[in-house]
Amino acid sequence: MHHYDVINDKNVDVVYISTPVGNHEEWVLKSAKKGKHVLCEKSSTISFESAKKMVKVVKENNVRN
Repeated sequence: MHHYDVINDKNVDVVYISTPVGNHEEWVLKSAKKGKHVLCEKSSTISFESAKKMVKVVKENNVRN
């Protein structure tokens, strides 16, 4: 089991994203879409467009980032 498979665990409420910055968007989006709150290491993303996309998906899924 990959350690990020926790996003499928119904007992997990929050996911800590500590991958390299280039992977943050992918895991923030996957986690938020599964209803998980997200704590992401700095830098959270590599571009303003990526940041806007992450914020949009987090808001749409009613979770915190």
